[in-house]
Amino acid sequence: DAYQPEERFDIVLMMGLLEFRADPDRDLARLSEPAIEKAIVNIPPPLRWRTTARRVRHRLRPAPPSFYVHSPAAIGACLEEVGFGSWRTTAGWFVGYKLPESRRT
Repeated sequence: DAYQPEERFDIVLMMGLLEFRADPDRDLARLSEPAIEKAIVNIPPPLRWRTTARRVRHRLRPAPPSFYVHSPAAIGACLEEVGFGSWRTTAGWFVGYKLPESRRT
């Protein structure tokens, strides 16, 4: 949470984070700031046996971290909301594409 890059990058990558966040909006917004062209985000696919096993395993732990499964539609909507003009997804991998600087409002 404390990392604040001073520069921007063509591509940014987020893996292994959103499944531990109840609300991914803030993290995706922070991801948008240093991204020039696109961001690649990984989340566990909601309907896979491994995701179900991880969810059960985390619920059986006596203390956090908790495990959250986000729908692809919710992640896509959030990517659009924080400045990615379009996105695509395949098996838990999302690629959000930034709008050109001239088209951002």
